Amino acid sequence: MGAIETAQKLSERVMAGKAKLDADIKRDYARYQYLKRHSKKTLNAMLESVAASFETCSAFSESTLLIAYMYDPEKCSEIILRACRKVLTAPINKHEFAWFEQSVFGSSVWFFNCPKSDDRYLFEDLLGIAKTIASDVVESMDDIYDDLTRHKQWQQMQAIKNETLIARQDHKRVGLLHNKGIRAVLESKSRDDGADELEANDFRAFIDQHLALNTLISTAAKINGEFQQHMQMVMSPFGDFKEAPIKSLQRSQTKMERSEYQEQALPKSAALCDLVRCSVTFNTVHQFLVGYQALMHHMDKHQDLMELARVKNGFINTDDHKNGYRDIKVYVVYKSMNPEHENVKMICEVQLLLINYLQEKKRVHQIWDILREETYLRMVPKTQLGGGSSHGSSSGGNTVKDLSQLKFTELLRVGREVRLDYKDRDMYHCSVDSDTGLLGMEGWGWFGVVDLSRKMMIVSMKREQQIYYTHRWLTFHEHRYLSVQTRRNQVEMWRVVCDKRGGYNFVNDAHYKCVVNGTIDYVQFDRSYAHMLLVVNESAIQVRAMSHLGAATKTIKLQEKIATSAMRNVRFSGDGTRCVLGGGEGCAYFYLVDIVSEKVHKLSSSFLQSTLAPCFINGDCQRVAVCGEAGKIEIWDVEQRQSVKCIQSDSQRDMTSSTSTDNILAVGSDDKRLRLYNVGNWECFFMKQFNFGGCALHLTEDMRYVTFAGYGGDRCAVLKID
Repeated sequence: MGAIETAQKLSERVMAGKAKLDADIKRDYARYQYLKRHSKKTLNAMLESVAASFETCSAFSESTLLIAYMYDPEKCSEIILRACRKVLTAPINKHEFAWFEQSVFGSSVWFFNCPKSDDRYLFEDLLGIAKTIASDVVESMDDIYDDLTRHKQWQQMQAIKNETLIARQDHKRVGLLHNKGIRAVLESKSRDDGADELEANDFRAFIDQHLALNTLISTAAKINGEFQQHMQMVMSPFGDFKEAPIKSLQRSQTKMERSEYQEQALPKSAALCDLVRCSVTFNTVHQFLVGYQALMHHMDKHQDLMELARVKNGFINTDDHKNGYRDIKVYVVYKSMNPEHENVKMICEVQLLLINYLQEKKRVHQIWDILREETYLRMVPKTQLGGGSSHGSSSGGNTVKDLSQLKFTELLRVGREVRLDYKDRDMYHCSVDSDTGLLGMEGWGWFGVVDLSRKMMIVSMKREQQIYYTHRWLTFHEHRYLSVQTRRNQVEMWRVVCDKRGGYNFVNDAHYKCVVNGTIDYVQFDRSYAHMLLVVNESAIQVRAMSHLGAATKTIKLQEKIATSAMRNVRFSGDGTRCVLGGGEGCAYFYLVDIVSEKVHKLSSSFLQSTLAPCFINGDCQRVAVCGEAGKIEIWDVEQRQSVKCIQSDSQRDMTSSTSTDNILAVGSDDKRLRLYNVGNWECFFMKQFNFGGCALHLTEDMRYVTFAGYGGDRCAVLKID
């Protein structure tokens, strides 16, 4: 728990977590049903046993916990959350936390619904507890900072300026990573064809994250011992010196995927300057300043051994750092005195901190471990294996067997209830972000965001025209982001930040700007948010790694140009391995693209005369729905590349939009109606009439909202799903 991991490793762990959840539900729901019929006394005994285990922080059977939760979720959740709140409240008992970490946190019970709520998971209550505790600690740290600002030596702390003299391990003053075996691939030029570019980019990333990083870590191992001994000798007279372990390969690889590394030149690993690190803790501001000055004086006096590389003063407020934990980091170029190491040099980190902050940091360390798992926790219940659905047959997850039980409440009509500065009649892609309750909307040369709770426009952006279906809400590196295409050739990303008044601010993250040669016709991300998937210049599919958006890792040329359309005629599967492209009006064919093998298949329909607004069923790559004229929808098997179902709706107009999740296929039509189909029997179980034609549809993955948008009338409506 709490390990920092690469996007690939996270994706693998999510798949394993989902497989475990499905297996646990299948196994224990059958047991629960048997006991429910034959022995409620046994179920009561299980609940009592769970209560005793959580009260004493003792080992328990996970099956007993899951069955007890299925039997009485309200009482069982109270037992679980009460124990977790006790364990996580300071001072944290290391034995109780070890029990929580080993026995409780890995349980599938966190992916069960909260009692009396089908749109919340139990893990959200756990995260709420952790966030409250963390918020209290951050507030305490802010109080420490406020006290410091009144200290008589505060101005001396502020006088320590941020400066960067040497920022990378491959700087000429350090000299690492200049081996020809590393540089040969990193600086190689590829030909213009897509296959060679893919191969070159893959190998550059591989060399950077493996060979170059291995070289740095082995260098760190050579220099670490004498660096720690030397720094202890220099700094221990002034404060409490602590040696830190060499940063691991996995933590280093993950750090290289962060936004601040995206614009780094190759090798990006050269920007890792904290592989070798130590800390010095001071009791007072005066001791802190004396220790800092002693370190600087030592470097001035022994420049043959150490020289200053960088100073990073966390006590100076910046746009990125205005609250919470603070310290000063001094980066030094340390030269090995060991003759066996041939004068090896390396940038190393010396962390200087006040004991007040260290105490608060220790208090919240385990809490941060839990909060780092939020992305994993949110991805597991949304993930589907083998084309299955997250609708199970137990009380775990969203468990609606009869989709007709779903209730749809109209939450918002944009044209009637929101004052927009956008006056055009057309609305294209509109989508709700469940985490924030924000509605993103795309119009002709315009993009906006509406706060659903206040029914108020909070973002309005003019942009180039002929941009459709390109904004996305996503979670990346534990932060919520909004991705928007701002120019015909450019996509930008904004971090969504909650302010103190409960509203939201959007902070542009320049590290995730994607610019292409030509035009971007369509944008999507895979489920793990490891790749951005693009259609460019109406003629090619591009795959770009989020860790390096500057170049495509794969380019697949299409057999013919696709026409830019106000309808969403392009879709990628959730795993990013398939793409479907509708032929458009008057075209009885469409294209399926296997992105892995780079094969493009042209499929012809005998049922449809137009192939419009396709989508993958449940977002998976097994089946695809293709809309057509006169109320027609056709379902195709992707692997067999065969039609498996023809649906004739009650409409005689074009079916112009579609989306699918959780065994629901949603379809919009020129007849101004929204229709929802059960993909288990292909029956329409919900239909609603609007006063605008529907060329855009969005279903949230947690099945909380459906957004329907189009041209004329109110232009956009949001329905709440219960």
